Amino acid sequence: MHILLTGATGFVGRSTVAYLLGLGHQITAYVRNLEQSRNQLGKDVELLSHLDPDSKLQDVLETTDCVINLAGEQLAGVRWTATKKKRFISSRVDLTKRISNQIIKCKTPPKIFLSASAVGFYNDSYTIPSDEETPKGTGFLRDLCDQWEQAALQSTVNGTRVVLMRIGIVLGREGGFLKQVGLPFEYGIGNYIARGNQVIPWIHISDVLGIIRFCIENQEVSGPINLVSPNPSTWKTFSKSLAKLLKVKIVIPVPKFLLTLVYGEGADVLASSQYVLPKALERFGYNFIYDSLEPALEEEFTAEYTTVTRFVDSSDDLWNARESNHKSDFTKPTYCLISKSQVQSSQNHVFNFFSSPLNLGLTTPSWMNFHIQEGEDVVKNGSQFVYKINIGPIPLQWKSKIIHWDPNHEFVDLQIKGPYKLWWHRHKLTKQDGNTILMEDTVLYKIPMGYLGRIAHKLVIRKILLRIFNYRKKVIEQRFTKAI
Repeated sequence: MHILLTGATGFVGRSTVAYLLGLGHQITAYVRNLEQSRNQLGKDVELLSHLDPDSKLQDVLETTDCVINLAGEQLAGVRWTATKKKRFISSRVDLTKRISNQIIKCKTPPKIFLSASAVGFYNDSYTIPSDEETPKGTGFLRDLCDQWEQAALQSTVNGTRVVLMRIGIVLGREGGFLKQVGLPFEYGIGNYIARGNQVIPWIHISDVLGIIRFCIENQEVSGPINLVSPNPSTWKTFSKSLAKLLKVKIVIPVPKFLLTLVYGEGADVLASSQYVLPKALERFGYNFIYDSLEPALEEEFTAEYTTVTRFVDSSDDLWNARESNHKSDFTKPTYCLISKSQVQSSQNHVFNFFSSPLNLGLTTPSWMNFHIQEGEDVVKNGSQFVYKINIGPIPLQWKSKIIHWDPNHEFVDLQIKGPYKLWWHRHKLTKQDGNTILMEDTVLYKIPMGYLGRIAHKLVIRKILLRIFNYRKKVIEQRFTKAI
């Protein structure tokens, strides 16, 4: 299936790209920045610029089976101004109108249009649940959601099936809500807003992907559907559950007036209470992967698929073959990181994906702002690449060299300039039973600055590396596994 996707570089969009590619679909991403999008989405995605004329958009739509519209400038956690509100409308309503207008003109229009909306469509509620039959609420956010949905529904005149995805608060460690609230918890201080009795209509990112697939494959699904768990949580329960998981002893309320000082009208989104249930999904028979909060939080914060240990003398032949791999002058590693993933694909297909530097961005959290500055079209032994990344607000340049190249089996890249005193990274593929491949990342590394470096590793660096490689594992399995 050929799918046109907007919002592809966002938190939900990047996971959607990986997942749909893993299901075998062809993806064209409608993007604002071609260079940045190529770095974030990889080489397997076609790109369509928002600056291209309507005629080119229509040409793409003529060969498109499904449109998934996830675009929309971030609303929560930003200060609302008159200018911001115009951008909220433009990035949602105006874009959706443009797509619908071109669908209407198509001779062979897309069969399906999945268009994002939000549970902000409904008024706040603490005790009375809203479902898809509940009427629109009042206020700017409700009007915005309604205009957004009406713009998508215009395309139904040409026979396109339209699904309005009213998305709740999406839980995923590297984006959205958890990215904003999770960091203080990880460093020992939790919080909730006001009295904490507001209802949070959450949904795990894996269920967002599963529902997108469900809607594509089930022709009877149309109209509004609430993408929320059947078991919503209050702010206080959410915070206490996360605090218990991360062994946080201090959980404090944040007065709403403090949020108002920072975010203005935007504080209402953070402090809202939206008791919303997924009645339509339950009626259609969707089975949630995460229908209760605790397992969803455990998956994001404690399910570590990566290990970091002190390095001991290795029996690894590749590491010990120092002369053949230009390692005779290497400093001895201090730490060993190992991450493993099982994927379903051919060994050649998996190797080609990982050996392309263009695909590194898709498997890297967006907050690292990964960008290729220099590289070679054909990767081989001796190839060199220069990347730019961010660790927090700090930009870093990273230069690496391929020092071992065994096509379809393994390769090793070595940092020759960057933040580490040593960074030796082996990517190894091992064929297992059936069509399953074991993908192993082994990183041997050393932190500079001696004792201070070891303290920094214990307090900060180790946590960052675990986050990066846990995220990498999830994207890898989305990209190559046929079902979550």
